[in-house]
Amino acid sequence: MKKPRAVVSDHAVIRYMERVMGLDMDVVRHEIARKVDKAMDHPGCSAIIVDGMEYCLKGQTVTTVLYRGGRE
Repeated sequence: MKKPRAVVSDHAVIRYMERVMGLDMDVVRHEIARKVDKAMDHPGCSAIIVDGMEYCLKGQTVTTVLYRGGRE
């Protein structure tokens, strides 16, 4: 398969998932928030690992999610 010439931004991928695939981003946000709520019991916590995924925090905001082993 030939490599595409176009570069697709993360923003475009999110909008595609939302508008074309019908993924409800609020549902995704809620799921992520539920998983990291445990960290809110530990002020100053910068990350929490749940099911092999590391949820990085800045204050009370999840800034990224990294794979750390365990369940894929």
